[in-house]
Amino acid sequence: MELRELIRILLRAYRVIVVTIAICLIPAIAAMFLQTPSYHAATLIYVDVETISTSSIDELSQAVETANARTITFKQLISTPLVLSPVAEGLILGISGEMLASHVTAQSALDTSILEINVTWSDPETAATIANRIATEAISTFALAAGTPSHLKLIQVQPAVAPTAPITPNPPLLLGLAIFGGLLLGSALVLFRQGWTRTIYSVEQIEAATTIPILATARSGESAETDLIAGIIQTAKRFREVHSIALVSAGERPGKSVLSERLSLALGDRYTVVDSPARLGSREALESPDRVDSAVVVVCLGKDTIPGINVVLAQLELLAVPAGGIIVLTQNGSVPLGRFARSPRDDR
Repeated sequence: MELRELIRILLRAYRVIVVTIAICLIPAIAAMFLQTPSYHAATLIYVDVETISTSSIDELSQAVETANARTITFKQLISTPLVLSPVAEGLILGISGEMLASHVTAQSALDTSILEINVTWSDPETAATIANRIATEAISTFALAAGTPSHLKLIQVQPAVAPTAPITPNPPLLLGLAIFGGLLLGSALVLFRQGWTRTIYSVEQIEAATTIPILATARSGESAETDLIAGIIQTAKRFREVHSIALVSAGERPGKSVLSERLSLALGDRYTVVDSPARLGSREALESPDRVDSAVVVVCLGKDTIPGINVVLAQLELLAVPAGGIIVLTQNGSVPLGRFARSPRDDR
């Protein structure tokens, strides 16, 4: 399937895609209004090892490695009750240190001595207060645990401030994901339906499914196009010995009856045009006393299917009625008539 044909199929079924997007937007909008806002506050702690001016390069390098190693250790200890229990009790949060740990994360960049403490809470002021209190508690706890011989020094270099906007829900993100997901799901449904029903949307599908030549395309009821189709039939070799032609289709299409009437007038007395019923009722017309010599299959783009055409051709074969060609009815004339306004190769 070419990209152009794929786009044409999706555009024809845009209503399915629009409805799918609308359905996906419902839970996204509901989440925007029902989800409790969550605010994020962060503070930074600098972990340093004090050195004296006479320290050698090796001593300075060892001090940096010590600070980095301690930073990694402190990052793991931030979310433990050792630090969070005093904070939860001091701020009277109504939860334990273990429960507070689900709202706190700590991280540090590789090979740095900067420790970042992140807190998420439903209130922006409380989130900033908790983050700053954790930093204060961590500095006092870790300094005592480290001991004076290491000359460890912790400094809160960036206090937490109350955020102005929540991190969740995020309306642009939710709406964007809903629209994107609805677009993908709707397109998948359209393509699945196309593959399941094998509805015909292009003449290329007909050419790939059958060897019966396509005589022309036409908009239903257009007299100028009907005259051109009549000229193609009159000049085609396969219709030179034919006196009676039946128009058959894969379904009840009102456009076929209009085309049959106009084609009968355009062909004149040389040909008798029989407007056969749909494929399931065509046996009665084809076996009538005025037996037809050839049949022309009328296919409506966007409505008929490949299996429907195959049933018609199989029925014609059983009735020993040769199929002389296919006429494609378009809805908007998007397929140019001139492309098929020629005799089949074997008729030249």
